[in-house]
Amino acid sequence: MKKKLFIVCLVITTISLTAYSFTSCENSTTENEEVSQNNLADSESELEGTSEERKKPDFFYEVSTRFIATITKEKLDQAKTLADLVPKGGTKGLDSFRDVKIGIVNDKSKFAKGSNGTLNSNQINLLRSTNYSTDFFIEAFCKHKNPDTGEKEDYCFVYYVTIIPEKEAEFKEGHDAFMDYLEENSKEAIKKVKRDKLKPGKVRFTVQQNGEITGVELESTSGYNSVDKKMIELITNSPKKWNPATNSKGEKIDQELVFSFGLIGC
Repeated sequence: MKKKLFIVCLVITTISLTAYSFTSCENSTTENEEVSQNNLADSESELEGTSEERKKPDFFYEVSTRFIATITKEKLDQAKTLADLVPKGGTKGLDSFRDVKIGIVNDKSKFAKGSNGTLNSNQINLLRSTNYSTDFFIEAFCKHKNPDTGEKEDYCFVYYVTIIPEKEAEFKEGHDAFMDYLEENSKEAIKKVKRDKLKPGKVRFTVQQNGEITGVELESTSGYNSVDKKMIELITNSPKKWNPATNSKGEKIDQELVFSFGLIGC
């Protein structure tokens, strides 16, 4: 019964604006990463044909952290409750937290469980052991008031959060200028792409302490091999005009960012 309840709650939580369903995102990423060479070849074949036969896609560009919800390392180290870990208002209307699990995304061995909304020593130690750019998740059962019936009901609380520096890395000429660079230089690569073949592509990269970009790698495919290659090339060869991230002491540190392109999605 509890397992069924959790699944139902997870589905409900997935469609909320402030929480993310890790399961659905992971499935999406896995499916993208497992696109076979044959499928990629099929996608590439869609690049051919007359302009009348093509459907112009709404092509998405964004460079940001992995998850929308973020927390600085300084605030994370001071956190005492679940409310301290999520954006302001993230726990509004919720109470009676139980079966609270906090874990590191993509590392199933690193997690800590608690019995309520107050972080225990194991959860605090886990969070304080993390580094900048780490992604973590929170899963818990709680109660919320049904606005229609006024009754308290079980609710599945799920959040995905990225740890960010106190001052994030930034392109010296501004975010919009970097987006312009990416859009302008990828026009040829995407002009023949069809929306029904497009997927949410993602490229991870790191802005180092000296402002240089390293560690560029494809996390998930857009469904078009040639587009993926072009986006990797643009990030790898982007102008060396980045201000590095800094911590609470003003010290320069590395920050990992994600370039999302193609369709909007996990």
